[in-house]
Amino acid sequence: MKKMILLFSLLLLSGCYLANGSPPSFRFWIAPEGISEEQEKKISHDCDKKAYNMLDESQKRLFDKGDTSWEEIYKNKNEYKRYREVTRLNEKYYEQCLYDSGFRFRPPLVWCLAQDGDNTKICMENMKYRN
Repeated sequence: MKKMILLFSLLLLSGCYLANGSPPSFRFWIAPEGISEEQEKKISHDCDKKAYNMLDESQKRLFDKGDTSWEEIYKNKNEYKRYREVTRLNEKYYEQCLYDSGFRFRPPLVWCLAQDGDNTKICMENMKYRN
């Protein structure tokens, strides 16, 4: 019985990240084989630009405003909601660009099961980018 309780508690803890929380999702985008770190950074930078350029002008203004006046956006509930929608849309464009460039999203199961963020949701959304 003691072994069973120990095994169960270890299983629960395996889905937890302690102290600093789980790492961000961008760490689990795996570059294609044979690509240098410099090329990897260039692709990431190009995809960042491409994702930004896919936003319309009002979305770009709101996205840019988040860089300079985050506190102002956070205080206004409606503006914050719109800001989160724009950042999620930008992330989707960015992730699609990475996938098209040969990167694959391969997080460990433990990361997907961690309860300290939207990891499960991110894993479900990015399942299409695994292969």
